[in-house]
Amino acid sequence: MSDLQETGLGSTRGVERVGDIIHKARIAKDVSIQTIAQELKLNPDYISGIEESNYSKLPAVAYVRVYIKSISKFLGLNSELLLDQFSREMNIETTDPERERRDTISVKVQGSKKNNPFLPLVYITVSIVLIALLLSNGKRKSTDLLGNGSSVDSLKIEIPVDTAELSDDALPKGVSAIVDSNQDSSSVPLPANEGVDSAESTSQKKTESDSSATVKDQKKSKLDSTAVNKDQKKSKLDSIAAVKDQKKNTLKATEELQKAEKSKKKPISFQIDGKMDSSWVKIFADGKKVYDGILFRKDGKTFTAKDSLNIMIGKNSNVRYKLNGSPLTIEGAGLKVLKIGEDKIELWRMNKWNSVFEGR
Repeated sequence: MSDLQETGLGSTRGVERVGDIIHKARIAKDVSIQTIAQELKLNPDYISGIEESNYSKLPAVAYVRVYIKSISKFLGLNSELLLDQFSREMNIETTDPERERRDTISVKVQGSKKNNPFLPLVYITVSIVLIALLLSNGKRKSTDLLGNGSSVDSLKIEIPVDTAELSDDALPKGVSAIVDSNQDSSSVPLPANEGVDSAESTSQKKTESDSSATVKDQKKSKLDSTAVNKDQKKSKLDSIAAVKDQKKNTLKATEELQKAEKSKKKPISFQIDGKMDSSWVKIFADGKKVYDGILFRKDGKTFTAKDSLNIMIGKNSNVRYKLNGSPLTIEGAGLKVLKIGEDKIELWRMNKWNSVFEGR
């Protein structure tokens, strides 16, 4: 059973527990326990135990205070108010800086105001007892506070004195005399337990050290995430460059393949013969002029091209044609303009011919 489980819970009737406040804030911000644990480098089971107020899951109080402080800051809550509420839940008395100023040692003595020869010895004895008690209390372990939620605030010492004449000036420094004839003994409340304050200071230093380690871990995590993002961006850029190179190589291969296919094609063969009177003829093979003149009767010319032939015939009825060794018939008697391609024959208008071949 943990220290938290053994500690009695304080009265929180009508007041929300720390766990309820943290749970509502987390739900409102739509943040999971795993997210908080990952961001703050905390144990998710401990976060769940705090929200459920199930303190059997949790370690010592000092560590729980670190968790509450870190979680509340992450969720934008007031960590000081939550820590005070947690102390009330656990019946832990919060440290009061003003308490030491109010602590006094009072000696109440019954009797008449007469000189007592034993007073100096009494003062010395009381001083020795007080010093011994303070030293003993300073060596108490902090677990005394965490175990039952209580501390030793004062100690009463009964000093039987028959008669005494006391004044504030006659007492040792730090001791005030209060004469009360209605009481038979003296009460001496001691200062608050210095050991408890020492334990609280040690716990606070431990808390600050853990918080500093958490901040360092968060910074390291952010730097690691930044490095990962840079590597991912570099990988994407490398992939894009590789795709571009692949496309470029594919395009180049396609062009080379097309060139190879063209080189394998059979050339276009066009034969023209005069059959009656003469006729004017102009021919371009693959865009280059190869003939410009008059074709007389019984004259014959053969032209070849890889891609196309552009032909202008002045009088179509006076000539006959063969394309790749087969007779070709072009209807009409007058001027004819045509383009013979790899797989088709087009009849052109003069304006189109002029736009391409005029002046050539």
